[in-house]
Formats: sequence, C-alpha cells, structure tokens
Amino acid sequence: MNKMMRTTTRQVRLRAALLTLAILIAPLSSLSVAAQNLKPGFNIFSPQQDYEIGRRSSLVANRQLRTSTDGRVTRIGRRLAGYAPGARFPYEFRVVNSSSINAFALPGGFIYINRGAIDAARSENEVAAVLAHEIAHVSLRHGTNQASKAYLAQAGLDLIGGLFGGRSQNGFGQAIGMIGGFGLNTLFLKHSRSAEQEADSLGMQIMRRAGYNPYGMISFLQTIQRHSGGRSVEFLSSHPNPENRIARLERELGRRR
Repeated sequence: MNKMMRTTTRQVRLRAALLTLAILIAPLSSLSVAAQNLKPGFNIFSPQQDYEIGRRSSLVANRQLRTSTDGRVTRIGRRLAGYAPGARFPYEFRVVNSSSINAFALPGGFIYINRGAIDAARSENEVAAVLAHEIAHVSLRHGTNQASKAYLAQAGLDLIGGLFGGRSQNGFGQAIGMIGGFGLNTLFLKHSRSAEQEADSLGMQIMRRAGYNPYGMISFLQTIQRHSGGRSVEFLSSHPNPENRIARLERELGRRR
C-alpha cells in the first residue's frame, strides 16, 4: 500500500512538473497583448542579472562593431527611458556606424541604432520611435525571457525543483554557458512576433508619455517599406512584417483617440 502511494505521489509530482514546464515555455503568441497587460514574462534571471548580461555583451558588441555616442540620440533616448515601466535600468545609447537600417537592444538597457536608421528617419519623432521600440524590449525583458525559455528547454525538469529557490552566481554562469554566452547572442536579439507587437505597443505608450507623437512608430515603419525596395534593410530580418504591424498599430491608435 505504501509503495503504491509513493508511486502515485511520484506520478502526481511528475504531472505537476510537466504542467509547470508546459506553462512556462508556452509561446506568448497564444496570449493577446491586452491579456498580458504588457508585463515581463517568465524569467530565471533577476533584473540585476539582465544588466550584467547586457554589460558584458556590450563589451563584445563594442569590439565587433564600430560604435560611438551621439548627443542627439542620447538626449532622445534618456527622455524616453524616463517613462519606461518596470526595472530602472541605467540605459546607454550607442550609434553603429553602418548604413543599413537596423537597431537592437541588449538586456539591461544597452541600446544600439545604426547610422542608416537615423539617416532614413524623416523626423526626431521617427528616431524616437526606433529607440522607444528597443527600450520597450528592454523594459519587458524580452531578451532574457527568450534566453530563460531556451535554458529551461535544455535543462528540462531538473531545473524545476530549484528554479524558484534563488539565483546563485553558479546557476547564472551555468545558464549563460548553456545558452551560448555573452555577446551578440541571437537569443537576446531576435524576438517572436508577439514580442515585437508588445514592443510596438509599449513603445507607443512610452512615446506618448514622453511627449512624442506615437504615430511616429507607424511613419517609421512606412519609411522602412520605402527603403526596402533598394538598399539593405537589416531591420526587416529581426523586425518582420511591417505591413501587418502598421495595420495593427493604426487600429490601436484609432481605439485610443
């Protein structure tokens, strides 16, 4: 009888662990942006570790890319970052000396925008839209959310028991090693469609709060469309489907008027 009870207990625990795993790594696309209320998702990393991941990754990025600071970009970025919800990351903004239209964010507040994106933007409002979108990714912790799900998928059920018991430095190092280390890790840079939608929506909210016209998010996507017929537009490889995004954002702005 005791043996049977122990077996049943193990089965219940296994089912519970499997259910927990399924919930934690379920794709965010199954939930609407409104239902999530634009809050950060599942994460095994602390906000402080987000910053440490971003800091170490930025050292690699700055060696590999030709980057510099730009007073105008920093001014716009800091104005926007002041209205970003969530963890108060010490945002830093750098310009990549590349003519392609692109931008990306590393966890913890390290924002990069290509010179090509700045030159393509027709107004400060459009530059603000690009930066606000990337700030939103950081605020919603999309990079480490994706890395967390990748680590959980690799670590399996062994992670479940100790997952919420604390975030030790050894565990941090193990997780980083398993997902590919620091630097321009695609887990930190390439986001799901639902994450892009969240960053668009929160980015527009941040723009509005900071005194910018949120329509700048739409007009920059239209700028991308105009450029996509000719020169390299790397933005489209990591920020896909501008047509769908424009239509969705127009509906969202229409509801808020």
